[in-house]
Amino acid sequence: TATTKLSAAQKALLNADSKGQDRVNLLRGDRTNEGETASKPFRIRDSRHGDVINSNVWYVDTPVSNYSFPGYGAFALAQKDRLPMIYVGANDGMLHGFSGANGDEKIAYIPKAIIPELPKLSAANYTHKYFVDGSPFSGDVDVADKTAPGYTSNWKTMLLGTLGAGGKGFFVLDITSPGTKAAPSSGQFAKINAEGLVVLDKTLHPSATLVAGSIDEDIGHIFHAPVLDDTNTFKASQFSLMNDGRWAIILGNGYNSKNEQPVLLIQYVDGAKELKKIVATGTLKTTTPTSIDVVGNGLSAPKPVDINSDGKVDVVYAGDLKGNLWK
Repeated sequence: TATTKLSAAQKALLNADSKGQDRVNLLRGDRTNEGETASKPFRIRDSRHGDVINSNVWYVDTPVSNYSFPGYGAFALAQKDRLPMIYVGANDGMLHGFSGANGDEKIAYIPKAIIPELPKLSAANYTHKYFVDGSPFSGDVDVADKTAPGYTSNWKTMLLGTLGAGGKGFFVLDITSPGTKAAPSSGQFAKINAEGLVVLDKTLHPSATLVAGSIDEDIGHIFHAPVLDDTNTFKASQFSLMNDGRWAIILGNGYNSKNEQPVLLIQYVDGAKELKKIVATGTLKTTTPTSIDVVGNGLSAPKPVDINSDGKVDVVYAGDLKGNLWK
């Protein structure tokens, strides 16, 4: 059934009225039980697809980063015929991916923070809510362990999505192999291996209990659109090779985090996938801020800069809600 891989808690949440399977079917596009009547209790939707408000669309075709790093040329050649895809966040709780060849939906991902909100989407008294409202973007990264003997590159194309007005946090998916133009169903985008596409999910539901001093306390609503490369509008510069030789996604922590301070997030996508942070508050403690210059603050979209043209990020610039520009 559609609920095979849901946890017991998730099943209980969706099945509170004993209509769990029908509700899952509705979320997947079935309109059989739309009617707002006793026999068909779910709300009548204007469309199977939720509204897209603040999310920009993001187009991914063949690899476009033009890196000179080991193995990238072979990777780009191997992926030259992959299926072009269009990604967008929607307020039906999903990040959607559509074939750029014929418009067929190939993937739909519901971030973990949205799952507790899903029953609201079937309620007859539903009023509009934001869910996956942020703008996705992607980049090519080498996730191989470069310290291993006989290092061999392992290039992937990864996509980052945010909730925007729908919630706090972000998630990362492996979108390397959606299929090819000649065989659209030959890739990884299938139900049997969909969970393998999830690299990480750091989305936070409002009811989540945050550990004092944890990184989660510094994650807010991330609204910013991708910061495009100066010479390549299909490349987001936040996917970057750091000076420690590892690949990461560079983000501002957004707004309305629990700590309400401006923080640069460095989310590694290789190795242990650590999330590290640089707090833009000088010597102020990273928890329980008290300074009027910090409370209610947050960091916006970062601009990575490679000063010496070695392909690695040397400096990052970002602004905050108080009007400061940080380096």
